[in-house]
Amino acid sequence: MKHNLKIIMMAITVLLILCKGQDAVASDIKRTTLLVSNLVCLSCLARIEIQLKSLVGTIGMIFNLRKRIVTVDHKLFLGEKEIAGAITNIGYPARIISTTTLAKNKAVSFSQGKKYSRESCGAAYCSAASSSWKKLYRRYLSGKK
Repeated sequence: MKHNLKIIMMAITVLLILCKGQDAVASDIKRTTLLVSNLVCLSCLARIEIQLKSLVGTIGMIFNLRKRIVTVDHKLFLGEKEIAGAITNIGYPARIISTTTLAKNKAVSFSQGKKYSRESCGAAYCSAASSSWKKLYRRYLSGKK
């Protein structure tokens, strides 16, 4: 009886290890890296973060301001083109550089990302935001596209 119990416990242990290992490999997380134009300051990144947080399925964002690269961790059901489109729609044209599958424990959340202030470029307004307002004005108020 004790021998059978040991075999059953060992089998359960092996199954748990296999299931846990499969969780680490199988993932529903993707990491999409984008090259973002008009990205000039930390205020720009704050706007992008707000936009990304409004998309269902985004998990987090990291960035390299000098290289104008934004990397977004997101669920599989959220497409890379949707992410690029959302960033582009607020005045920061984004081009997809790469997409990879990511283990769940490697994903970065918004709270883990780099911190930045909400200050603008130093002028009274951000140049990228200014161009966005001009585009919106042309699209909706002036009748031009």
